Amino acid sequence: MYDIAQTVEFFRDTLSPYTPGHAMSLSLFAAESLVRDFLNGRALPTALHVAVVRAVEARLVGGLIPVLDETLCQAMDGAATAPPPWSVESVLQAARERCNQLRRASDAMGARHAT
Repeated sequence: MYDIAQTVEFFRDTLSPYTPGHAMSLSLFAAESLVRDFLNGRALPTALHVAVVRAVEARLVGGLIPVLDETLCQAMDGAATAPPPWSVESVLQAARERCNQLRRASDAMGARHAT
């Protein structure tokens, strides 16, 4: 699920790659939000991330649709890395996988006892 507070914190901590010492525009904020939502917890190298966000912002401002075109999506998918193991996304994914394993084990034990 998308967390706007996480995006705001990200911008506060990493404002300098976009507009050193200046407030972020709404179009840049929207572009960053779209990219982060597409990445879904994955990360891009900083230079590529900034370039993709700027490209998405230009498409937003220019009214081009789709904003995240196939070329941008392929570039992001090709360069995106999994979230670090200590990230919230990784911890949640590991917890979901463990719950699914436990559920399957429980279902299998219930099936054995039912027969």
